[in-house]
Amino acid sequence: MSWRGGEGAGRPPEDITALVPGLARPLPPEDMAERVAALGRRVAAHGDARLKALVFERVGTMLELRGYTGRLNLGGARSMDGIRRYADDEDGRTILAAFADSVEFAHSLDPECWVTLIDRRRRDLRLYVGSTLMMVLEATRERVELTLLSGDMEDEQRDKVRSAQVLREYTYPEGAKRYLLTWSDFIEHWKSLRTVHRETMRPVVMKAPRSRRHRTDAIDFLNEILGRKLPQPAYVGPIDPNGSGLGNGGLRALTKSLEGNGLLFSRELVANYILALQTKRSAILTGISGTGKTRIAIAVARHFGPAGAPDGAVVEEHLDNHVVVPVRPDWVDNRGLLGYLNPLTDRYSTTPFLDLLLRARDEENRAAEAGEKPHPFFVILDEMNLA
Repeated sequence: MSWRGGEGAGRPPEDITALVPGLARPLPPEDMAERVAALGRRVAAHGDARLKALVFERVGTMLELRGYTGRLNLGGARSMDGIRRYADDEDGRTILAAFADSVEFAHSLDPECWVTLIDRRRRDLRLYVGSTLMMVLEATRERVELTLLSGDMEDEQRDKVRSAQVLREYTYPEGAKRYLLTWSDFIEHWKSLRTVHRETMRPVVMKAPRSRRHRTDAIDFLNEILGRKLPQPAYVGPIDPNGSGLGNGGLRALTKSLEGNGLLFSRELVANYILALQTKRSAILTGISGTGKTRIAIAVARHFGPAGAPDGAVVEEHLDNHVVVPVRPDWVDNRGLLGYLNPLTDRYSTTPFLDLLLRARDEENRAAEAGEKPHPFFVILDEMNLA
């Protein structure tokens, strides 16, 4: 584990216990990596798994927000021990290569659709695409779990997995099953099942990843053993020198932008709001009237808008990457959001929400052609409590 301060990151926090009270004595700035590692060992020895998860998230997140990059791994080295044995012989390395191949293909479909996890209890290495578990390398037994769409199999392929145990049948994608294969069966049949496995990933790409607790060390391990250059998911980008890993100037620039709009929020509150959006793509802001809930949502949306207009387009229209929709108590269907076909005029009556969706689609197409990441769009549902 290592920590390093980026340019302009400032000094590390004087007291880590301020982030997680009561867990360790104060940590001075000197020997930061050693002291944080000591905290990790202390927490790893604690029996409460929920407490470990809390410390991991709180300490890791807050250090990153203060401009320190690296990986905080509370007992994580030991959790990889079961997977490291795959590198000890040729069969294991063949299976690791198949896992790496699946990671590479998932990333090619959508760089934000996948995540690798280490199961906390069994220590298995897992690959999720969307919310579907696609492959598992078991840590204690020479077995592999593989999700396949049975409808895409040819007769020969069905024969190869007929004797395999079915661990789960999925309702989506319909016909998908997770099979349990021994190492030898997996190695023997992988070449013919690889295409089916890839096709199984396609329908689930648009679903959100099951978790953002991605194990970067698992990808580093695969690259080291296999000599590959597997990417990390797009949401695991390098931390911005300004402190949060955000684009458009980072967290510091965002807070300054909010202050310029007369919004004086603490840096931690802004960071929590951004982390909520990055994790679930939605957030509910609560509080009494007049505290700035709608204004902070609009200001953040404008901050992440594009900086200019292409091909001479009107700048105000191009920068309109958000819409505020007052929630109405008379909504009984989706017409309030998506519009409806007016039978009197025989024309479709659109809505600001639908117009935003169309602009977002156009932006996604433009970014795909230009090889760029599309700018985000924001829908702000206002006054939901009154509806």
